Amino acid sequence: MKRYTVALPDNFKKEIRKRKIFETYIRNNTISESDASFCESIDWHPVDELPVKDEVIDRIKEEKSFVKVHDPSDIFRSIPRD
Repeated sequence: MKRYTVALPDNFKKEIRKRKIFETYIRNNTISESDASFCESIDWHPVDELPVKDEVIDRIKEEKSFVKVHDPSDIFRSIPRD
């Protein structure tokens, strides 16, 4: 039986690893330290792939944190100072 070695692009390797981490996270609700460091290096977490819950969307809609800005200094007036 012949074996062939195929070179895969780095981004494809990352996507495969992300998929493996995601599937493990769904099954066990945990990730290993090496997987966690990989996730940190690419600024990604398996939770990013899950759909947003409707209750979170409703809460965000209720907050209405919009501030009218006519001048850049208006932005800093709305920030509470401690």
